[in-house]
Amino acid sequence: MVHRLSLLLLVAGLLSIAVGACDDDIVEPEPSGDSPVTPRENAEAELAAEWLSGKVLAPTALYNEVLADFAAIRTEHADSVEDVAIAFAPYWVPSTLLLSFQPATFAGIESGTYAAWAELNDRYRVVDMETFPDYQLVRLVFHGRLNPNPLVDEYAGLPGLVYVTPAVYPGDRPLVLIAADELPRIYMFRDASGGCNAACTVSEVSYFTVQSDGPRFDGIETYVGTTDTSGVRWELFRRSLEEFHTLNQWPPLTAPSAHEVSRLAAEATVSLVRPALSGASLPAAARNPAMSPGRSDRR
Repeated sequence: MVHRLSLLLLVAGLLSIAVGACDDDIVEPEPSGDSPVTPRENAEAELAAEWLSGKVLAPTALYNEVLADFAAIRTEHADSVEDVAIAFAPYWVPSTLLLSFQPATFAGIESGTYAAWAELNDRYRVVDMETFPDYQLVRLVFHGRLNPNPLVDEYAGLPGLVYVTPAVYPGDRPLVLIAADELPRIYMFRDASGGCNAACTVSEVSYFTVQSDGPRFDGIETYVGTTDTSGVRWELFRRSLEEFHTLNQWPPLTAPSAHEVSRLAAEATVSLVRPALSGASLPAAARNPAMSPGRSDRR
C-alpha cells in the first residue's frame, strides 16, 4: 500500500513539469481544409475541439466553430456574466503519457535498447522523456497539444508495458463544460468553491446555448454537493461533469486511477510525501493542487 501511495504521489508530482513542457511556442501556419496541425494559435479552442472530437488532434472545422462560439459568448456577455472569463482546460494534461514497465523492460529503456515504441514516438513526435527508476515509470511529452486519451490505445500492449494513463491536473477547480451530445451546442461556465483540493462542494453554473443567430444566456444555477438536484439543468450538468472526467487507461481494470491520483495529491501532507519519495522534493503543483488552469480570482 505504501509503495502504491508513493507511486501515485510521484505521478501527481510530475504534472507541473508536464504542463510547462506541452505548450510549445512554435505556431505552424493554418492548414487548408481539415488538415490537422498543432499547436494552434488558440490553445483553448484547440483543446476543446480535441475533447469534443475525441481525436488526437483538433479537426480544423470544429476548432473554428468552438473558437467562434467562445468569442461570441464573451463579446456579448462579458459585462453581465463574469464567469465567462473562465477558460476551458481539459481534465487531462495535454501531450503527456505516463507509462509503467516491467523491470527488465525498463532497464532496456534506460539503456536505450528498447525499440518497440520507436515508430510511435516518431509518429507522434516525442520531445521529452523522463524516467523514474524507483517506480519503473516513464513520462513521455509530445510536440504541441495532443489529446492523450486516444494515444493510450496506440501505446497499449507494448512489450513489457504494465499500464499507460494520461496525466491529470490534481484537485478540482472552476472549469468550462461542453455538452458533447447537444446541438445546438451548450456551454457551462462553472465557478466553484469549497473543498476544491479534492472535489468542490459548491458549483455556480452559467448556461449558454449557441444558436445560428448567436449565443443565448440560459441563466445561472447553483448546486451544493451532489444532493442539491433542484435546478432544471442539474442532470445535464451532472452528466457533462462525468464526461469531462472520463479517461482512457490501459488496462482499464488495473491501471492506477487518475482520479485517485488527484485525491491523494490534494490530501497528502508534506510530511507524508517526502519520506515516501526518499527525500525528493515535489514540484509546486503537487504541494498545492490549487495551481491549476482556470480563473484565479476565486470568490
